[in-house]
Amino acid sequence: MGFSNKFKSAAILGSDTIQPGDTLGLTIWESVESSLLAAQNSNSTILDEVQVDGEGYIFIPYAGRIKAAGHSPDSIRQHLTEILQVQTPDPQVQVRRSSGDGATVSVIGTVVQQGIYPIERPTRTLGAMLARAGGVTIEPELAQITILRGSLLEKVWFQDLYNHWNTGIPLRAGDRVLVETDTRAFTSLGSTGTQARIGFLTQTRSRQSKPWPWWGAYRPLPLTHRVFSCFAMRLPKPPIMSWAARI
Repeated sequence: MGFSNKFKSAAILGSDTIQPGDTLGLTIWESVESSLLAAQNSNSTILDEVQVDGEGYIFIPYAGRIKAAGHSPDSIRQHLTEILQVQTPDPQVQVRRSSGDGATVSVIGTVVQQGIYPIERPTRTLGAMLARAGGVTIEPELAQITILRGSLLEKVWFQDLYNHWNTGIPLRAGDRVLVETDTRAFTSLGSTGTQARIGFLTQTRSRQSKPWPWWGAYRPLPLTHRVFSCFAMRLPKPPIMSWAARI
């Protein structure tokens, strides 16, 4: 269990990278009396709450539709300045990025606070985002983290995420993070004296490795009734398989 190179090789998303759904604020200054955008007796124009549409574009008067998604506010400022200076001399442009609905990640499952969180500078990686959600509410050694990114689904142990630094991955807008407990188990039968479903205490150690009282003491039977049982661990979805042979 662990992330593939498709997840691990992704670059960290810039905290100021604009995404569809984000909101921008722009201020444009002009150096002429008859300005292109500003009102009379003013040399500046303020455009608040310019939302990036689903295709990643914004519309600016006299500049048209401009690609914003995937760019930083500074790169948009430079591009917009180049477009406007053809129509008005020496324009000065300021671009601000406000919080929006674009670069967000949903965190659900056994965490302190489930919800939808924006990807910000402190929360651009999986471990940081889980900390933002308050951490897990189950035993760390049994916690599994599932990431759904588009059609890709991959898992990692929560413990590995913190024991090995290269296990963490950069997040992407739209990622879904699920935290759940390990569901593997097996069934004890035969001379244990009881039938029980036994779960795992850690990634590799089950209650079978603990003393017998976890699942009943061994009770030898007469030779004609001796029973041998075989068990198969249950994976998350397939059913438990078990059988007994009498000799």
